[in-house]
Amino acid sequence: MKIYRDLDTVEANDVVATIGIFDGVHIGHKFLLDELKKVARERGKESLVITFWPHPRVVLQKNGADKLRFLTTIQEKIVLLEKQGIDNLFIIPFNRQFASLGACEFVEKYLVNKLNINHLIVGHNHSFGKNGEGNFKTLSECADKFNFSISQLGSKNLNERKISSTIIRNCLLNGDTELAADLLGYNYCLSGTIVKGRQLGREINFPTANLLLNHPFKLVPKSGVYGVSVDLDGNKYFGMMNIGTRPTIEGDDSLSIEVHLFNFNADVYGHNIAVNLHFYIREEMKFNNINELKQQLEKDKVFVLSRF
Repeated sequence: MKIYRDLDTVEANDVVATIGIFDGVHIGHKFLLDELKKVARERGKESLVITFWPHPRVVLQKNGADKLRFLTTIQEKIVLLEKQGIDNLFIIPFNRQFASLGACEFVEKYLVNKLNINHLIVGHNHSFGKNGEGNFKTLSECADKFNFSISQLGSKNLNERKISSTIIRNCLLNGDTELAADLLGYNYCLSGTIVKGRQLGREINFPTANLLLNHPFKLVPKSGVYGVSVDLDGNKYFGMMNIGTRPTIEGDDSLSIEVHLFNFNADVYGHNIAVNLHFYIREEMKFNNINELKQQLEKDKVFVLSRF
């Protein structure tokens, strides 16, 4: 997949394209991407996905932008789109100047003059451009003016359940990682670097890898204990993860993400790690002492191993 971040470097031409945020690249997005690839094949053209980074709401500081969290960082989104077999990805740097463009201005400058677009596919609730004026009606008028075709897909449901990035975020915030995985088409993942903690887990034979997330806007699911699989240094491990404030040990409000890997004992500080969330076990608890915590962790481990 060819990746572009500057309009002047884009080499894709006469393409079949779609536009969107694609946070999570969930199965609803994949429905649209499959149609994109299908139409591109039928027309003998290359496929192109156009997305934006940073998120427009963050730049424009609208609708509680300070609390907005993403299912995917831009790097995770790139990996997921590449897995879908997309030919080209254009990541438009979103800023206030770009936000001031009207929908047809964007179409003319980007889609027509630079990309010589052949066909545009949009989702059922798609809108973009200044004040969200780029809806399907407006885009259809632009398509007629600039002589390219356009089509719109309906919504995609899973067992009569609506699919959206917002619904998936709410699933994760409620600890429902299994429904989130169904809607995403894969297990939700937290990626980052392993950093040193207080190493108290070693004292109870449950050493943990402390995760520093790659991006401050990455959504952290509900606090509690999870059954996870981990990708580390090219290998896959199973384990359990705690998200929370470690009330038995710390007694403060700082959030930590700690992962205990089964049958693992190595120094991996500074290494990159990807933690895939499979199921929620229980809420974080405060115990009377460290021994009670250890006993509960042993029960948690037995339960996790029974599920994998």
